[in-house]
Amino acid sequence: MPQPGFRVGGQIGPSERWTQLYGNPYDGSGFTYEVPRLLAWGGSDDDTSCQLTYSVTTEYDVGEIEEASHEPITQLGVTDSDYDDSFFGGATISGWRVDAHDCSGNTGSAYAPAGVSVVQESGRSPYGRNASAVSSAPGAAWSTVVREELSGGEALATTQSGATVSYTRTYAAGNHFGLVMAQGPGHGAAEVLVDGARVTTVNTYAPDARPRRILFDRLMTRGTHTVTVRNRGTPGRQLIEVDAFLAGTACSCDT
Repeated sequence: MPQPGFRVGGQIGPSERWTQLYGNPYDGSGFTYEVPRLLAWGGSDDDTSCQLTYSVTTEYDVGEIEEASHEPITQLGVTDSDYDDSFFGGATISGWRVDAHDCSGNTGSAYAPAGVSVVQESGRSPYGRNASAVSSAPGAAWSTVVREELSGGEALATTQSGATVSYTRTYAAGNHFGLVMAQGPGHGAAEVLVDGARVTTVNTYAPDARPRRILFDRLMTRGTHTVTVRNRGTPGRQLIEVDAFLAGTACSCDT
């Protein structure tokens, strides 16, 4: 079972800065406690008259919590975090176990590892690590906007049609990429390109302000890839705001 994808339409949590957490003078991007993900699976049984049911458990380094029990479901929204509290004695999510139950009482299990990096549009990631390369295209009219509700308190904004910003990272098999943008009035469409090829267009318009929204998810192949966001310059709604990039960080051994 590969890592879960990022839940499109979901809202990531606000970042907690180092200064808020520990009084550290370093002003890094901090941690994002809540990152919505979508766990999906499938199963079959030799007895075609039997409907399989599933139990889902979130596993922590200090215990576990059952999220669903013997339900006829094949997907479930779960919450990941880029925060590792094990050093301070807290709980850290390690992954999710899915148990399949047939009508004869047999059970089979699969495991999906947790692990996500929330990288700010500036390239900042937790602990101040620059785990990525983020750069605006030459001549692109980007500016930094500062608002409390944005991830890390900032985002990159542009109204220039064709303006691009790119994110490059090396992925393990089973890792997902996610794009976080702000939605709201006056916001328009943006194209998403992977390694130079356009794969989709996302709409950042909303009748009210909707910060920190996951608008794109993609399962990446093993290797280094560049994801580019390009402003389409929607007439009358030319503004787009790129807030953060998400990347799975755990290896999926089944992929």
